[in-house]
Amino acid sequence: MATEGWHYQLNGQVKGPYSEDQFRALCEARSVHAGTMIWRPGMADWQPLGQIDSPFRALLGQPQVMPGYTPPMVRPGVGAAAQGPGQDVTNASLWSLYWSALTQRYVAFSGRASRKEYWSYLLFFYLFLIGLLIVAFLIDIGIDKNLRSGPVVTIIVGVLYFLGHMLPGLALMVRRLHDLGMSGWFVLLGLIPYIGGIVILVFALIPGQVQDNEHGPAPR
Repeated sequence: MATEGWHYQLNGQVKGPYSEDQFRALCEARSVHAGTMIWRPGMADWQPLGQIDSPFRALLGQPQVMPGYTPPMVRPGVGAAAQGPGQDVTNASLWSLYWSALTQRYVAFSGRASRKEYWSYLLFFYLFLIGLLIVAFLIDIGIDKNLRSGPVVTIIVGVLYFLGHMLPGLALMVRRLHDLGMSGWFVLLGLIPYIGGIVILVFALIPGQVQDNEHGPAPR
């Protein structure tokens, strides 16, 4: 599905892509207005046209977006096409995917996550964990080289680090399952002693569905 250009939502359906001239004509015809939800490549999510910096400001029709007003989003489950283009992961850097999972999608349990997004997150998760634990251990040695009280700083840093990454990691695994066309509740299989971790690893390695599914468009 082509995604270059401007897209907008109308009655739960995605229209587009349109070139800038075509979209300008839609504004002039009042087919779109300030409250219309729009998306184009480079935007993280759908936004009201009146709330973004665009070349169509002078052409926007009513209704105007009032302060504090949040236009209704397309409901999950009305069809993958109505949820807009999938997240562009092909051209995204490993770092940007990790940072997005840790910030913009911190507790995003809806949508899908590709293998690249999942493993990018794990890569930086463990790199930072190892680095922080080494620094924390050196601090412990500096405080008491015999560690008579134990590696207190290392333990505190490790616990805080895991707590900070627990929710985004869980949300990412749920989205990875969604990418396979599975329910996010299968993440609970990871709680099974001995084999749970292996099951989750297998799920993380399986390629996602190339077509749109009930959880959203396929990551591009």
